[in-house]
Parts: sequence; structure tokens; C-alpha cells
Amino acid sequence: MQLLDANKVITAILTPQSGDGGIDGKRLKALSTWTLTNGCDGIALFGTTGEASSFSVEERKLGLSQLIDDGIDPSRLIVGTGCPSVMDTAELSKHATCMGVAGILVIPPYFFKGVEDTGLRNYYVRLVELVDEPALKVLLYHFPEMAGVGVSLELARDLHEALPGVFVGIKDSSGNLDAIINAIDKLPNFLVFTGDDDLLAAVLRAGGAGSISAGANLFPSLLHVIRSDPELKTEEAKAAQRIVSTLWSETLLKLPVTEALKELFALATGNQEWLSMRPPLVRINDAQRKRLLSQLERTEFTLDPEFISELADI
Repeated sequence: MQLLDANKVITAILTPQSGDGGIDGKRLKALSTWTLTNGCDGIALFGTTGEASSFSVEERKLGLSQLIDDGIDPSRLIVGTGCPSVMDTAELSKHATCMGVAGILVIPPYFFKGVEDTGLRNYYVRLVELVDEPALKVLLYHFPEMAGVGVSLELARDLHEALPGVFVGIKDSSGNLDAIINAIDKLPNFLVFTGDDDLLAAVLRAGGAGSISAGANLFPSLLHVIRSDPELKTEEAKAAQRIVSTLWSETLLKLPVTEALKELFALATGNQEWLSMRPPLVRINDAQRKRLLSQLERTEFTLDPEFISELADI
């Protein structure tokens, strides 16, 4: 299977941690395996949901190596490697590429604001020069709400035209469907993924590649149903879209997403280590927790009990 292709559902995976904040490889493998066997095509490791910026370069390299050593096929992995320093991004990118992953996901350098496309282009071109690996495949990562810096349509087109075999697509987490559809129209032969679960069907109908999304940690099978029928012709697909829309846009997006997902896994498994996060992230408060559980009850959504039982034993 070619992961960097059309009609794909990819999990922006959480990074389970032990009580001391270290990466818990056993739970990471279990969660990855579950999403892959329940409808997802691949895993995006160390993205926003995975708290990438809170881990050191060495921790991120070790986390990837351990996941592959534990049996996850590297061809089903995309790895977030973006850092403010192009040197750090290159080190992570070269390591991931040499491990055989399908591609890397690179957010723009996120400290200096208001930078011009020329500067961002220099960053990405320098990255390719430093990695110097023929297998390198780059997905640009547009998430201006978090990064404070976006990837313009013009920059994406410029990089793709200059190095079409390297810059192969973009993940757009802006939530702006019109902008995503415009990118699909204006960037032929460029893979356009949404980072928002509720937009999967619309993006696929417009000719986009699919989704790389946080909700896939929670409801991979529902996204699989939607991916299989993006026109939403069947009652099953319509129901899946209703649940996903409620859980994503009306529930998770109203809360800190990573924190809310970890809260749900902690509640479901009884394992409080799911609440472990690197500073500055902290557990959601009582009011947020009440809202989260109320929304879940309203949608009548439950996690796979067999999977929860498996996680509870880890």
C-alpha cells in the first residue's frame, strides 16, 4: 500500500507517556495497532496531537525507532519533524527517512511571525539539501492557529514545482473548507489532506487525499465508513458523519484536543498514566470534563470495549 496517495485516513496519534513523562512504547504500539486494524491506513507520529514540540530531538528519534522495532511497518508511518531550527528538522527528517517511513510532515519554523514566503522557501529548500536522501517525501503542514505561521498556496505551489518528487502534499488544519478546496483545485498532482475529521467526506468529494486527524485515535472505524462512502449515500455513512461531526467540531474542538483525548482514554481504561503530558499541557478542568462526558453521552458513542480491556492491562 502506498500511504502517500489518495483516499487515505491517517491517525495523528497521541503520545502515551509514563508517570515520569517518558514515552510509553507499549501503549503507543497498542494504540497505533488498534487504529490501523480498525480502518486507518497509517499513523502520523509526533504531530500536534502527539505533543511533538515538547520532546527533544533524541526522544523523537528513539520513539520512532522503538515503534518500528515493536513491529509497526515504517511504510505506514508519517513523522512530524518540524522544529524552529532547520538543523534539528533535518536531523529528525534524515533519521525518519532512513528508517523507511512513507514521508515527513513539516510545520513551518514557529517562532518568528510575519516572515515572508521567501524565508520559508529558503528553510524548506535548505532542509532538502541537509537531508540529502533520494527517498525524502515532504508533506507541508499548514496550522497557523497553532504555529503562528502558515503555508500559503503560492509557497506550496512553488516548492512542488521546484521539487515535485520531494514536496508531495500538504496537511491543512485550518478548518477552512473553502481554502482546502481551493488548494485542491489549484494544486493538481498535490496531495491535500485535512486535519479536521468532520471535513473528510467533503475533502474526498472535492478530490482531496483524505485526512490526517486526531479524532482517528477515538473513532477510526467511523472515519473508515465515511472514507468508503464520501457521498454519504448509505444510512451507515450518514450516521457516521453525524457522530464524527458532533464529536469533533462540537466536542473536541471546544476543548484542548490532546488533553481531552487523554482524559477519555484515562476514564475508559482506569489508567491514570493516560493523563501524563509534558508541560505546558495540563489536565482539563472539571467543567471541561463534564462537557466532554455530556457530549459523549448525547452521541451514544463508546470506545471498543475489547480494545479498552487490552489497554487497561498495559
